[in-house]
Amino acid sequence: MGHQIWILVAAVCLACLPLTPQKPIFPAASERQPVIATKPVSHKDLPYAVDLRGRLTRPLCTLVKIRGTWIKSDLGLCFHVHQVNDLKLVDKVVFRQNSIRKILWDRYKGVTNYAGHPWDWSIGAGGDEDPPLPVEGQEREMLGIETAQFHLYSPAVWAELRHFDPVASPPEEGFVTSFEFLAIKKLK
Repeated sequence: MGHQIWILVAAVCLACLPLTPQKPIFPAASERQPVIATKPVSHKDLPYAVDLRGRLTRPLCTLVKIRGTWIKSDLGLCFHVHQVNDLKLVDKVVFRQNSIRKILWDRYKGVTNYAGHPWDWSIGAGGDEDPPLPVEGQEREMLGIETAQFHLYSPAVWAELRHFDPVASPPEEGFVTSFEFLAIKKLK
């Protein structure tokens, strides 16, 4: 009798749960806590010693599927990501056009895939086609990885650069991420 009551209570509790989450899966940027390193890590050990997460909230270099829209802004044409692995993001993640490129960009071109294939374009050995160019307002799905590198330049470097280019200004600095894709699908 006792087991039947617990089963009934569990069934009632499960029935009360919503089928879709009421809150988005990923916390808003304002709710995230800063992480402070407790010991020095060599540049060689960094990818293995630290759980590095990108702006897409996944460990860097993890294969993910993103969905977003190309939107023109003050920064030029940017890709606004609103889904990662079919889960909606709380805050859209914006990649500048020059921060999205095909993986192994210097080795392989790709192929435009045939009807019925899940992707419109994918990277492939022997392919001879470049990926489709971004189109403002176009929604796309991409399969790839978020990767990162440090971009830090001292004030002395910028002072020296201004001798050659008086309007030189620092690009995005710090730990900068980009997205490298294997495949693209045009949605709208």
